[in-house]
Amino acid sequence: MLNLDPWTILWTGINLVVLYLLMRRFLFKPVNAVMEQRAQAIQESLSQAEEAKQQAQALREENEAKLAQVRGQADQIVSQAKQQGQREYDRIISSAQADAQAIRSDAQVQLEAQRRQMLQEAQQQVAALALLAAAKVSGRSMDAQDDRDLVEDFLREAGDL
Repeated sequence: MLNLDPWTILWTGINLVVLYLLMRRFLFKPVNAVMEQRAQAIQESLSQAEEAKQQAQALREENEAKLAQVRGQADQIVSQAKQQGQREYDRIISSAQADAQAIRSDAQVQLEAQRRQMLQEAQQQVAALALLAAAKVSGRSMDAQDDRDLVEDFLREAGDL
């Protein structure tokens, strides 16, 4: 059976109280201090994280504002480039039209010069044929001076028509 001695119970109770006091003094206080330091460190980390989150949010908003500004500037630059390109296109087109008009004018001048030259050559050939026909009809041979005089008279008369 169980033997209960009051002195054993008393000494066991005293031992437990002493053990509790010793543990409270040397174990619980340091552990509680470490736990409190740990809780403070965690709280500081949480507050720092919250600050960092707020700073990151502020930076994000600032970056979004800058990005919107840069996009606006990019749109403006693109618009200016399009306008400049259109002006350059219009300038090139007008220059090409002016060049085409100049080429047409030059071509007309050359065509007129060629037409005059062909008419003159045709008149000379007609005059030569007329001289040849006149020489055959008259039955006499003409010298170079007579030929020239006759041709010049013929051309004057043909030009007056």
